[in-house]
Amino acid sequence: MKPIYLFFLTIAFYSVSYYSYSQSIDVKSITIVRDSFGVPHIHAPTDAGAAYGHAWTHCEDDFNRIQHMVALAKGKLGILEGKEGAGFDFFVAFIKARETVREYRNLLSPEYEKLLAAYTAGVNDYAQKHPKEWLLPKLFPIEEEDILTGTYAVLVGMVGTGSALQCILKNKPDDFVFSPQLGSNGFAVNQNKTTDGATYLAINPHIPVDGPFVWHETHLMSDEGLNILGGVFPGAVTPGLGTNPNLGWATTFNWPDYVDIYRMVINPKNKNQYKYDGVWKDFEVRKIPLKVKIAGVTIKVHKKAYWCEYGPAINNKKGIFALRFPHGRIILSSQQWYEMGKAKNLSEFKKALTLQGIPLFNFIYADKAGNIFYKFNGLLPKRNPNYNWVKALPGDTSATKWLDYYSIDELPTVENPPCGLIYNTNNSPFHVTCPESNPDSTRYDHTCSMDWNHQNNRDLRSRELLLTNQKISFQEFERIKYDTKYPKNGGMDKTFEVIRKLDPNKYPDIRDAIEIAQGWDMSGDVNNKNAAIVTCTFAPLFKEKKLVFKDVEEGTILTEAEIVNSMRQAQKWLLAHFKTLTPEFGMLQRVKHGDQTKAIAGLPEVIQATYTKLNPKGFYEVIGGETYIQLVRFTEKGPEISSILPFGSSWHPDSPHYSDQLPLFSRNQRKPMTLDKETIWKNAVKKYHPGE
Repeated sequence: MKPIYLFFLTIAFYSVSYYSYSQSIDVKSITIVRDSFGVPHIHAPTDAGAAYGHAWTHCEDDFNRIQHMVALAKGKLGILEGKEGAGFDFFVAFIKARETVREYRNLLSPEYEKLLAAYTAGVNDYAQKHPKEWLLPKLFPIEEEDILTGTYAVLVGMVGTGSALQCILKNKPDDFVFSPQLGSNGFAVNQNKTTDGATYLAINPHIPVDGPFVWHETHLMSDEGLNILGGVFPGAVTPGLGTNPNLGWATTFNWPDYVDIYRMVINPKNKNQYKYDGVWKDFEVRKIPLKVKIAGVTIKVHKKAYWCEYGPAINNKKGIFALRFPHGRIILSSQQWYEMGKAKNLSEFKKALTLQGIPLFNFIYADKAGNIFYKFNGLLPKRNPNYNWVKALPGDTSATKWLDYYSIDELPTVENPPCGLIYNTNNSPFHVTCPESNPDSTRYDHTCSMDWNHQNNRDLRSRELLLTNQKISFQEFERIKYDTKYPKNGGMDKTFEVIRKLDPNKYPDIRDAIEIAQGWDMSGDVNNKNAAIVTCTFAPLFKEKKLVFKDVEEGTILTEAEIVNSMRQAQKWLLAHFKTLTPEFGMLQRVKHGDQTKAIAGLPEVIQATYTKLNPKGFYEVIGGETYIQLVRFTEKGPEISSILPFGSSWHPDSPHYSDQLPLFSRNQRKPMTLDKETIWKNAVKKYHPGE
């Protein structure tokens, strides 16, 4: 079960709640403008109308992923994706996602409920008008509860619950450490660091370029004050990162200890009872129904699970283990993103954070007033310090059942440091600015394991480039965002040491290859002629030894024999495919979409992060890394914005916007964007209303 997924046919439908609400929206008052790159700019009299238009345009561009999100929420992913999809269906039921949504829905504000209902109506209207695009019959109509359930399940998975469940199922509950194979960057600098006195922001998430979750760029405007350009995932009602006329924010993944595992004490006389505070209590025993399509046939199966004082529980060969994770308030996540996007200043942005609906992520903020701000955001439990929370805990006492979370004000924060710099690269919250302004780690609860976010290559390289007394221009800020070099004394520098120590004369058959590799400057620019032999040497070794993201972060020790044997194969492979040991790196590393392939810079765990797999046609194909980029320059007049997606706004291969951003993306360029309605309307390529 992948923790981050936790990212059809005419029938008569319309539930009463949906139909009555959709009638209250005048779709003719909602205007959709497509620019020259197909990006949707949606204007409506109300915020709810803009949410309806956003749902419609996202369905126009990527209805399949919207449907997969719906199938996840409804427990029908197993019918779409077989055994793996059924695993996600089990997870949604295992954590009682829908029941929790029903229990806590009263926390949502009436204002946000209008947006949620409008978004749901937009998806339903699109589905009703395009029945031939359905992936499953009876998937629609959907209800607001489905959107909330899908979002809740994905975020519960994102905090590590899926990883913890895997550890239990593998009989290794004591091995759980939250360490997802994901990354992102965020940079903000203000007048104390910039040559022109403006404030700069870099929004730079790193995720797979394809899969269940990809960024969709959208611009929502309303007469009620909503005006935000940013990125959304399937099922998101408003952007999760982006820029409005006054401010913007980047988001990076953080992974402290959000989830705990408990070893239950079972009654030897009744296997459906567990001990809790000296009393035998009954498990809620559940048989979760699943539908799985195998070889074209849908079969029904049941998977046993339990519920106890801590939360969901499941058995393995060593007993029954329970999980406890942030819950409840997560239903407020979408409302919080909406309020963050509508904030006019830092004070309002901070107020939105107090909802604490978003259970994880670092936020890197900047605004036109020159404020920069960092928050290590998360729903972090207040735990009893008398227990070892890194290992499986005693499941027979209320002393290990936490009930409260640290407030947003109790989490690591940096605001307007004198050096004018804030950054985060999934690194420690105690190293995000100049040393004198970093949060003091001794002030924070060690049971939260904030140190699981540690030093990485991008962190060290950011320090090399930014922690100087020199001010930087916007052009220099841009170059830093696209930097492809590993830092000194970083994880990759340690891994590369074995190549530095090789004696070329000891291996005459690969002498040239060794010397070329030793001449590498640790960067991954497209014209670099030394990087290919290094990549072709390391990549197969990392795959063979099952080394992952963390190994690139921290460095790994490889033997001389391993490197020499791999370099021999790399030499043979390069000569066979390129007739040279020194092809330009952009010939070896390519980004592919449809019938286009383009050279692309970057390396694993550099600032311009690029992750690849070997393509059968003989090049390394990009599978993850840079996935949505916004660079923003805030002045008193407002933000100057440029952005880029790896491919395009549409996922329809016959669309002109399927891959029209790819040439710019491959050249480290971006398209200019604006929040100004008059300019957008003047340059509109297409203007229409939903349903037209």
